[in-house]
Amino acid sequence: MEPYVDQQLTTMSQLWKNEDDSLIIPKLLPRVSVKKDSGVFPIWGKEALVIQQDLSRTGRSLTREINLTRHTDVWGPLTEKALKIWVDKDQYSQYDSPFETESAALLVLKEQTALAEEYSGAKILTDPNIITNNITLTSGSKFTVSGVDPIATLIDALKQFRKAAFKLPNTMAIGYDAWLALINHPAVIERFKYVQASIIGKDEILRVLAPYGIQSIEIAKAQGFLGDTENPDVAPTAVDLWGDNVLFTYITPRPELMSVNGGYTLVKDGYNYVDKWEERDPKGHFVRDNDKYAQTIFSTDVYYLIADVL
Repeated sequence: MEPYVDQQLTTMSQLWKNEDDSLIIPKLLPRVSVKKDSGVFPIWGKEALVIQQDLSRTGRSLTREINLTRHTDVWGPLTEKALKIWVDKDQYSQYDSPFETESAALLVLKEQTALAEEYSGAKILTDPNIITNNITLTSGSKFTVSGVDPIATLIDALKQFRKAAFKLPNTMAIGYDAWLALINHPAVIERFKYVQASIIGKDEILRVLAPYGIQSIEIAKAQGFLGDTENPDVAPTAVDLWGDNVLFTYITPRPELMSVNGGYTLVKDGYNYVDKWEERDPKGHFVRDNDKYAQTIFSTDVYYLIADVL
């Protein structure tokens, strides 16, 4: 039987876009709707940053001329992302209405699809081969070493960010375990011991990093079970999706394609929907969540990665 789009389930599905704050990819790679599966985007040079030391002209002298460089890069193709779940007749009998049964099944689907998006985005943004402005902490400089000053490490990275991007970062993303190591580090506690802060949190760290541009701290708490696709019989391993990494970036307040931002999740316009279809043997329904997107890095200049801080 052909699947049909279930409008009631689709509407319900869209209400689950407000993920728990442990998922930070929707903030770091904001979703932008596009009408095509692939395309090109312009990349302008940094001529606007060139300092003209003398613009004077006299008499019939020629006006100073500048050049503007522009080239294009490609984005896409968008790929379809879909996941389905089986709801049998016995499960339908556990609820007062079929919609309740399918809604409960859909919650599991949405959790897994959101985790998949978070996992793939985290892999991109913590890969030193992609985020080329980076530093990997050695054993003697990690946040777990008492003689190290983690705040100084963060500030050094922020200075390097500005040199590479000609822009101040406004967001710090940090793995949960790395965050705990930061706020419990002896050097950080010492820094705040004379202020009225019995517990060090975001506000305290923000006050230190604000002069360097940071306005928001995103703590990545997402966890999941990662299976071995080549050996499905092996029990999956519990993982922290962001590991022990710190990422600085600049995020535009209002995501647009023609604005400065490191990356976007480009989404096919109108493609996110839920459908279902009936099966006769065995009796039940498949409920499927459908999406189509590509997580695309537009500029690595506005990222700086501190890897392996623990």
